[in-house]
Amino acid sequence: AWQKAQAEGTTGQDGVEFRILARSANDRESTDSTEAVVTENVLFSQWLDPHVNEDDRGKKRVTLAIENAENTEIVLETLPGPNENNSWDWSYWTELDIQ
Repeated sequence: AWQKAQAEGTTGQDGVEFRILARSANDRESTDSTEAVVTENVLFSQWLDPHVNEDDRGKKRVTLAIENAENTEIVLETLPGPNENNSWDWSYWTELDIQ
């Protein structure tokens, strides 16, 4: 996408952020009811801006050891860059190997 944006002279792109989170829900009892308390821990975060930084172009690799925890889900997020501009944010996850 960065090549097409460059060729068209488009401005305002601010990259994309990849995040991996561990999200868990634990029940908490109060006097009135039981409610779920959700916590999120960021395990990995990387912001890439290939339009500006040549090193951010191409496939990237991350290896992450994640502890198996009860009632926890792993969440993959792709977010717009720091200016919340999602123009030309064509990005993807590939070749996931979860063991």
